[in-house]
Amino acid sequence: MLVDRSPIFAEALAARLDREVDISVLAAHVPVEVGRRLLASGAVDVAVCDDQLAGDLLADAGSGNAIGTVARRPPHVVVLAEQGNEDRATALVQAGIAGWVTRDQSSDVLLAAIRGANDGETWIPPALLTRVLADLTSAYQQERAVVDRLTVLTEREREILSLLGNGLGRAEVAAQLHLSQHTVRTHVQNIRSRLAVHSTLAAVAVARAGRADGAVTG
Repeated sequence: MLVDRSPIFAEALAARLDREVDISVLAAHVPVEVGRRLLASGAVDVAVCDDQLAGDLLADAGSGNAIGTVARRPPHVVVLAEQGNEDRATALVQAGIAGWVTRDQSSDVLLAAIRGANDGETWIPPALLTRVLADLTSAYQQERAVVDRLTVLTEREREILSLLGNGLGRAEVAAQLHLSQHTVRTHVQNIRSRLAVHSTLAAVAVARAGRADGAVTG
């Protein structure tokens, strides 16, 4: 599903995505209100959304978007954005987006983000990641109730979260701990649920905030 302000761009992007054997565009240039209903119906695996519209699209997509409340990750949303929107990126990561791709990047980057998002990964450009992670860490550090949840993680979950925080991907974590990637993915899902966050990136931010406050992270 594509949610964008430009019908011409949305139709062109839909034609490009439909050339991929593993991707089928359900609808292009979808109004936000319709997009919300499609996300709620479970008919959409990944939505590609204009950054100006993503906040409205996600408004009712997950329960408990606020820090410190039990959260359900909304359907995977990859945002298409203009350069220089770091503040919006941080806010949307907190709201649960699965990826952030700028419009000047190639379609291959967008395809990788879509596929990664569908697999439960969070795609943030390296140049933006440091800023977003710092902002998230600061926000979570102010929420003691969230940071305290680190103590409910199992030893294995804390170990996996620590490795993710060191920059390892899921495949690398699986290899280092001699686990299957499916097992690591299950652990990551449990970590997000226990910490009440929408994304792995947010879980890493909670862990960093916990270390700064002296919480137990393993």
